[in-house]
Amino acid sequence: MQKSEQQDAMVIKQNEIATAPVKAYAATLKWLVTSVDITKQNKIMRLVFNDESKDLQAVMELNNTSMRQWLNAILIGYRKAQWPVKHWPDWIKLDNLTQKTKLSVH
Repeated sequence: MQKSEQQDAMVIKQNEIATAPVKAYAATLKWLVTSVDITKQNKIMRLVFNDESKDLQAVMELNNTSMRQWLNAILIGYRKAQWPVKHWPDWIKLDNLTQKTKLSVH
């Protein structure tokens, strides 16, 4: 079931209109995320990105489809960086899902 839902999310993403990459500006705050807190409420996944002291936080709320699309984009970045993916679940790291997907990673 996970594999099927992941494939459905990627088909939806492939049919969406591409958006421009995010631009970084010189005055942009530099910040290192050291942990992510994940909670689920109803059908929304809430990700809270924290720095080491948890003084700064960024929050991202995603529905199921958006969460799967985001995870796939992160996995593509992992593979491009040649980082190990052994701890990713099999249902997301299948070659047929990521190799055929043309996502822009910003």
